[in-house]
Amino acid sequence: AKVTVNIRDKTGRVVRTLLSGRPFDAGQHTVNWDGRDSQGVFVAPGIYTYEVSARTDEGKQVKLSGRLSLVEARALRPRGRPSFKDVPAKEWYAGYIAEAERRGLVKGYPDGTFKPSLPINRAEFATLVVRAAGLEREAERRKDQALGIVDEDMVPAWARGYIAMALSRKLRAKGRPIIGLKDGAFEPLHFVKRMEMASAIHRFIDRDTGREVSVSGAVSPGARVSINGRRVPIGSDGAFKCRLPLKPGVNVITVIVK
Repeated sequence: AKVTVNIRDKTGRVVRTLLSGRPFDAGQHTVNWDGRDSQGVFVAPGIYTYEVSARTDEGKQVKLSGRLSLVEARALRPRGRPSFKDVPAKEWYAGYIAEAERRGLVKGYPDGTFKPSLPINRAEFATLVVRAAGLEREAERRKDQALGIVDEDMVPAWARGYIAMALSRKLRAKGRPIIGLKDGAFEPLHFVKRMEMASAIHRFIDRDTGREVSVSGAVSPGARVSINGRRVPIGSDGAFKCRLPLKPGVNVITVIVK
């Protein structure tokens, strides 16, 4: 089949042609787009459509299309000064603490200090993760919930709701809690090791979010379409559309037309 792949912007204008009538044998093929237009300039953030058109030697044509959302990635530049009286603005970490305070992730102590040199325990770290996930209100509603851990009597009263959320299904990555247990114990007052913090942060970033992608296209009347092994209904005009769940990592969508 001869394959053409175009990238269009929201107005329908072709910003880049990745393939133009290139012959391919039957099989799995990959086409990459680096986000640049035909002039080699990075396109602006926004919604784009990719179109794949294939014409067989027998004259049959298959068309697929889908949407891409390009978001500009900007590195966080922490700035500002936190309100805590023991965090001087000249310290390298002051901007990070200010940003965390602005987002409501940290609140400090009643005397107006942050105590930046103190180590953090697992209960405090669970609180940070829950706040970062935007689940603080739900944590408040769970403050009287049984935790189901062997060292429940060691959990500070203020941390109960946060630990309940940290162990809930809403904060899991690949079926595992972001902050795990050790032999059924949470160890809320134990200090967090750097390796534990790195592992928890990785799981937090890679947590399941239930993303989906839409695959649509058109085929010749009478053709059959399967996407990832699932038969897809085709309209009388040959059009089809299918929604597929995505998991964190690399996803490969295989479309077979017969």
